[in-house]
This record gives sequence, structure tokens and C-alpha cells, in this order.
Amino acid sequence: MCTGNWLQRACKLLPFLVACFVYNCSALLYTPDIETQTLLEKYAASPSQFMELDGMQVHYRDEGKLNMPVVVLLHGSASSLHTWQGWADLLQADYRVVRLDLPGFGLTGPNNEHDYSAEYYSKFLQKFLSALKIQKYHLVGNSLGGWIAWNHAVIHPQNLLTLTLIDSSGYPMLAPPYLFRMARLPYLSEYIVHLTPRFLVRWSLFSVFYNTDLVDDSMVERYYDLLLRTGNRDAFLDRIRTTVSLQDTPDKLATIQTRTLVLWGEHDLLIPPSHAERFRQDLPNSTLVMIQDAGHFPMEEQPGESCSAFMSFIKDADTEENAGKN
Repeated sequence: MCTGNWLQRACKLLPFLVACFVYNCSALLYTPDIETQTLLEKYAASPSQFMELDGMQVHYRDEGKLNMPVVVLLHGSASSLHTWQGWADLLQADYRVVRLDLPGFGLTGPNNEHDYSAEYYSKFLQKFLSALKIQKYHLVGNSLGGWIAWNHAVIHPQNLLTLTLIDSSGYPMLAPPYLFRMARLPYLSEYIVHLTPRFLVRWSLFSVFYNTDLVDDSMVERYYDLLLRTGNRDAFLDRIRTTVSLQDTPDKLATIQTRTLVLWGEHDLLIPPSHAERFRQDLPNSTLVMIQDAGHFPMEEQPGESCSAFMSFIKDADTEENAGKN
């Protein structure tokens, strides 16, 4: 509590000083949105396609062999379908590979309802795959995409051949990322979310990659550009403000009987490997594989090793299923 005349005056001035600081930061670090058309020319080359769904032009890629089993890939927060390029290159010789920019991300951008709940994403994914006439699939999700994937498995277990969670969210974090905490601050969040200098994106990538040599200028530019796609940063605020209960995660996971691979970067500093062990324990039919020399994005850092583990897993699952039918 402030005591003394000068301290009382200082306390009264504090809100004004904070407002001035935020205003000056906004003027110096404010980064405007990038128009979607500009980004389309840069990031939507073939084999990119677009589907009109829920008032959005959903950006996706559908590659590989149409008559082979389907693998659906869901990216994480602040990412895009491009994070799966290494896997897509390896999988498309033997599988049909579908990846997309989820609502609120990449070239797809925000949804009109400002709804980013697990229920919304699951309904959206079901409609998207139905439009492609896909009924059965191997579902893979990284980080936020993992959270969407396992929630989808709870609601639509009949559609999944297997489930793969890569450094998935799902349990409360002891220390949520700084940007997430700042985005929840009243009044300041609308300013803060539009202060997105390029160096902040580079620093964020450094914090989630184990091998930071992979964080080159082209990667930083891609993440930076797609983050600044018109509406994506406002969608970020909407997602952060969405009420999500993680206390019932174990109960939900216990209902999933789908064969599940828990794949984790050994050096993930964002969602630690201890969460991988929790997933393994809470999922009744799961296998855990740790990827060495990888952080939060093992599919980008170690595409060969991580994809090889995934392919071995789904081949074993297919063999067991076929044996059970005979």
C-alpha cells in the first residue's frame, strides 16, 4: 500500500505510465496483418487446394494414392500444414495423405463463429473429411492438433484406424508459455497480440526446436507470414480465451480404445516428456516412442525417424486387425 504524499501521487500516475509504455511499444513494434491474396501466391502452390466450409476457404493438400489407407495430419498452434512436409514426402508412396490448415491458422484463417472448442474442431474435421468422402483414417496430431485428435477420437471412435499423438497438449502445464499468459490480460491483450516482430517469431522457434540450426530464415519467414495472415492473431486471442477444462483428461482418455501411438521429442521444453508418460498410462491401448535429438516438433526435426516409427506402428496395427478377422 502506498504511504506518503509522493508515493500516493506515484500510485495515481502508475496507470498513465503503463498506458504510455504500451502505446510506445505499439508504435515501435506494431506489425500489420498481411492480406491473404499476398500469401496465396507464396504458400498455395500445387498441390494446394481449397474447400468452402463453414464460411471459410479451407486450405488443404490431398496427396499420394487414392486407393490406399488414409493418413490425416493435424498441425499445432501457430503452425500450418507445411510442418508435415517431411512426413508427406515419405508417406505418399504408400498412403493417401491429407493435411490442412485448421481454422484459425495458416491460409484458412478464422472461423465466423469465433469458436475454437474441442467440439467445434471435431465437428469441423468430420465435415471436412466427409466432403472428401473419407470414412476411415489414421489420425495424427501434434501439440494442439493432438488435443483435437484425441478429443475427436472420443466423439468419433468408429472412424479411426489408429490415433497418433505427437507432443500433444491435454494436461495442465506448470508454466504456460509467456505469450499465452499475456494474451489473457484484460485490456492489454488486444495490443500485445499485434506486437509481433520477426525476432519474436525466431525466438519462439528457438525455444521449441532442439536443433536450432534448422531454424533458418525461410522457416522463420513462413511462420511469421502465416501468423500475420488477416484474422489469425485475433483468432489466437479467441482460442486462448476459450474455456478448456483439462482436469477430466484422464477420464476422457480412458474411453479411447483405438490403438494409439504416443510419439514425443525427448527434449521438448514446451510440453515435457513426463506428459508423454501420462498419456501412455491413461490411454488403454497405447505405445510410447521417444524421438532423440528432437524438441516439440519431431516431425520437422527428425522426419525420417519419427515417420518410420509411425509407419511401423500402423503396419503392426493393420496386421493385428487383419489377423483378428481371419
